[in-house]
Amino acid sequence: MKQIQSWQAAGSPLLEIGEIVSAMLFNSLQNRSAVGKIRPAVLIHREGGHFLVAGLTTRSKFFNGMDRTPIPNPLSVGLSKPGFIWGSVSSVGVNDIYDHIGFIDYSLALQLRMALGLPSDIADELDNAALTNNSASRNIFG
Repeated sequence: MKQIQSWQAAGSPLLEIGEIVSAMLFNSLQNRSAVGKIRPAVLIHREGGHFLVAGLTTRSKFFNGMDRTPIPNPLSVGLSKPGFIWGSVSSVGVNDIYDHIGFIDYSLALQLRMALGLPSDIADELDNAALTNNSASRNIFG
């Protein structure tokens, strides 16, 4: 496995809701000529050949200085150091999704729900994914 920033690739992506993957994300709000950056992201909803994703970052503050929402248990979801929810939802094509990193746990599902204001049906999908795919969440609620 190769070490890339704050995560280790753990194989090919499964393309499942709640999976944390490396994906090509664009930040056109801060850089209009952005060409994209590979970063960890949570697959939160599938729409045909695209996923809505929540990007993750190691930066604790937004560009304007406001605090980002921390990832409660980074090690339990496959990250190798502390991280934060990027703060917005992006659309990513399946061809721009690269490596499997891990799966969200229930605490991260709750943080995503609150930080991103997710509709209840999508938030419920994430809760179910956390309880199904993350062994730490299964041990607590299972």
